[in-house]
Amino acid sequence: MQKKIISTALAIVMAATMTAIPVSAESANPHRSANSISSIQPRTATWVVKEDWVRMRREPSLSGEVLMLLMKDEFVYEGTERHHVDADGYTWILVSSNRTGWSGWVASQYIECQDY
Repeated sequence: MQKKIISTALAIVMAATMTAIPVSAESANPHRSANSISSIQPRTATWVVKEDWVRMRREPSLSGEVLMLLMKDEFVYEGTERHHVDADGYTWILVSSNRTGWSGWVASQYIECQDY
C-alpha cells in the first residue's frame, strides 16, 4: 500500500513538472525552431493518444526537448498539411494538443488516427 502511494505521488510530481512549458517562455525565445508551429491552425486529422505519459517533443527526435506529456484517450490534431518525419526509428507526426493548443512532435506508434 505504501509503495503504491509513493509511486502515485511520484507520478503526480513528474506530471506537474513536465506537463507543459509556459506560453510566455515559448514566445520569448528568439531562436524558436521552424518546426514550432503556431497553435492557431485549422484541423485536418484527429488523433487519439494510446498510452499514458506520451511525450510531445519540440523536434522530431528522441533527443528533442519534451514540451508536455499526453495522457491516454487525449485528442491531438494535425494542421492543414500532413507533417510526418522519419527519425530515430520512429515516424513523427506534428500535432497540436486539444488541451493546451501547443504544437509538437509525437511518435506515431503512440497515437491512432481517427480520420484516415
